[in-house]
Amino acid sequence: RYIQSPNVRPIAWRTVHEPLANGFVRKYVDPISLVGVGFGANTSYLMGDIDRRSANHPCNNPRNFERLLATLDRIGLTTPVVIQSSESGGIHIYYFFNRDVNTYRIASLALVTLSDAKFQVKDGELELFPNCKLFDNDKSEHKTDYNRHRLPLQPQGGGQILDRKGNPLMCGVNLNCETQLA
Repeated sequence: RYIQSPNVRPIAWRTVHEPLANGFVRKYVDPISLVGVGFGANTSYLMGDIDRRSANHPCNNPRNFERLLATLDRIGLTTPVVIQSSESGGIHIYYFFNRDVNTYRIASLALVTLSDAKFQVKDGELELFPNCKLFDNDKSEHKTDYNRHRLPLQPQGGGQILDRKGNPLMCGVNLNCETQLA
């Protein structure tokens, strides 16, 4: 499953109940559509989402942003990939792993580490993907999912790769050919 929305304001995500492989790259490079993904039992990355108005955004408080990166560095997350996620100016900080790790464990580790360092992990400030999802004790049909997020650098999405200080390095417009993504 993944999420999809027309690339117009307001963004209206809907869940698509089909495998990612079914035309997903075509949807990713389509300028009139936005797509996003969620998490399963294991993940190959952790992502932090910082809104433009957040006290953690490098344009608002560069020292706080560097403190956030240093906090994650202490648990082995040493190579952030910083991306402006959309035209709104929010950023995503990606940390990629050499191998898959347990999704819930990395979500818990990141949440506890950042909370202990006095960062507020909440909507509008700093969100984590994967999040620490709630587990439903009722094993019937009420399964909880990890939150989903939009994928970076989609055409017309306003995304760009940034350096550690928030300065643009490359924009998503340069990555819009299906052959570059396959």
